[in-house]
Order: sequence, then C-alpha cells, then structure tokens
Amino acid sequence: FMRDQSGDLRAMLSAAPSPVNSLKLARAIARMYGSELAQCIDFKLTPPRLRLHEGQAEACASKLRKLARFGPSDSELEHSLSRVLGEMVSLSALTAEADGLRRTTVSATNATHEAALEALWDALQPGRARDGGRISKSWGDIGFQGSDPTTEIGRA
Repeated sequence: FMRDQSGDLRAMLSAAPSPVNSLKLARAIARMYGSELAQCIDFKLTPPRLRLHEGQAEACASKLRKLARFGPSDSELEHSLSRVLGEMVSLSALTAEADGLRRTTVSATNATHEAALEALWDALQPGRARDGGRISKSWGDIGFQGSDPTTEIGRA
C-alpha cells in the first residue's frame, strides 16, 4: 500500500512546477501522510499550510522523504519536494499577511492609512489634485462610490 502512495507522490512531484500542481501535491500529501506530518503541515486549512518557518521546512521534507521511501536516485524528486514545501511556506506567510490585512479596519485618523490613500490617488491620477480635498466626489473617478474611500475600504 505504501508503494502505491509513494508512486502517486513521485508522479505529482514530476509534474511541471505551478501553483496549481503544488496545491494538488499538498492535498495528496495530506491524504497520504497527514497523520505522520501533522506537526509540519496544517491540512485542515485550505490551502494546506506549513506550520514551520522557512528554515524548518527541510525537517518536514526529510520526514516526507523517509515516508515516501526516496532512494539515492531520487535527487530530482527531492529538489521538487523542496521547491513545493518552499512554495507552501511562502503561501502560508502570504495568507497570514492577507488575513491580518483583512482584519485591519481602515481609519481616516490613521496617518499610515491616509498616506496609502494619497499614494493610491497619485498612482492612479498622476499630477491631478482632487476637487475638495481628502473627502471628495473625485474618488469616484478611480472607482470609489462615495466621497470618503475609508468607508468603502473598511467594508471590504
């Protein structure tokens, strides 16, 4: 039974690198080795996320190599495995950052938020001043529905 699972893993590791293939591989690893790798990867999350920091991914990869019975001739598969685990680390960090940003309430009294709004305006309307200052119907020219973009961003 383990040999069949190992063959599936090998076939997936041989597939062309892409985020979709990496996600498929993460799901296959969860299905095949979830209980053995529970301390490395949180498979209950979608997509599965490493619970490790970047420097610790190799320990997880080493355990997976043993479970999949990689041999001396599997160096290319090992490279693919390291790449996929690295992508999972990056995806985990990016998802955590996005989750934090999603929970952030945009405030008109926060200088950082105000500066970001001004930078957005300047990037989308270079050289053009808004009519009426910070709260202005001009925000509609770049896609906001109201005159104060903080009210829309706060709902996002």
